[in-house]
Amino acid sequence: MSAIDLTNVTPIPIDDLKSLFRCAAKKIDSIKGLRLDKYFFLTAGIAIASPKRIQPFQGRDELIAKQKECALALRDVVKPLRKGTVTHKPLPEWVEAEKERKALAQSKSAKQKYARRKLTEQDELQKLGISLKTPESIDRKALDDYGKDGAPDYSRIMDYVRCTLYVKDAKDIVRLSNQFRPCNNPNTIYFENSFACKNDKTGVRRLMINYKLPNGCIAEIQVVHAEAEKAYLRSHDAYRKERAVKDAGSKTALRGQFDPSTSKALGKVEGSAHQERVTTNEKINQDLGLNGLVLQRSFASIDGFPVMRVYNPFTLNTFTVVPNPITGFYEIDDRFLKIIDNPDKFKDKEVKTINRDTFITRSTALLHSNEARNLILEHAHG
Repeated sequence: MSAIDLTNVTPIPIDDLKSLFRCAAKKIDSIKGLRLDKYFFLTAGIAIASPKRIQPFQGRDELIAKQKECALALRDVVKPLRKGTVTHKPLPEWVEAEKERKALAQSKSAKQKYARRKLTEQDELQKLGISLKTPESIDRKALDDYGKDGAPDYSRIMDYVRCTLYVKDAKDIVRLSNQFRPCNNPNTIYFENSFACKNDKTGVRRLMINYKLPNGCIAEIQVVHAEAEKAYLRSHDAYRKERAVKDAGSKTALRGQFDPSTSKALGKVEGSAHQERVTTNEKINQDLGLNGLVLQRSFASIDGFPVMRVYNPFTLNTFTVVPNPITGFYEIDDRFLKIIDNPDKFKDKEVKTINRDTFITRSTALLHSNEARNLILEHAHG
């Protein structure tokens, strides 16, 4: 879970939760213009008020010119992570070159020389699985995914330098998750743990991190289960089909050839391909035991204030997470756990079960409420 541990943060005043809920209730009708991104909340679990993901440059040429510098900086971040069952996923060109080098090292002296050889920077990057997005892919993504009015936006491309780490053990998934959680690592500006929070869009389990390098540029780090990634490839055909149908529908609409029956048929094929992809991946997760890593969450309100109760199968502990308007983040605060688990001891509190969407809506309202923020500060200084 990537909520911030409640340390040196102004706490929520438990004795006046009703007043805080009234602040949220006032705000709920006006949050339609705010970014209520359920997908982000469910997968990242950090904060709706998250840092904006944007590169410190705007142009294509500068981005490409910085790739090598950023790749070397990323090397220094991921190289020390090789521990336990964590390994780097080497690039295909490295694997092929290694096969050729080993084949040529037939004699004893040649094998000794091969073992002692010093890797070039390029070799080391390939061995660590650090790849550079091609200029063609950069152009396509900047225009198709982030472009506006035909103008590409290069500043929003986060994976122009990227690395994939393999892991086979839940303990190492936990270790890397803790290392990169935003509350533990100020360089992490986006964190998606779909090992712990199920990703309903793809069914893929991974850690996906956008990491700020020393030069201010942002790179992408992914952590995947080694066996799962091989199996996920089986669902890639369904993904290609899904994407092709989506592109066909877009092109048809652009040509002004929109036909409701055609659109409905394309949508049906796209939906079928998507379901095939998710179902395939979910079976993989089940077979590898990854479904057992998903956080078990329930939602409640205490005097109207939203609280999430979480059981973490990684660490076998239970905790509660609440929104704190002071920081704009979800924070772990176990004072609420005592109330939820022992309502008979807190008869002055009204404890109710709520659904996930109600929790998200109330939390969003609180995190954007200046009135709630001021109320907490008044309690802290009163």
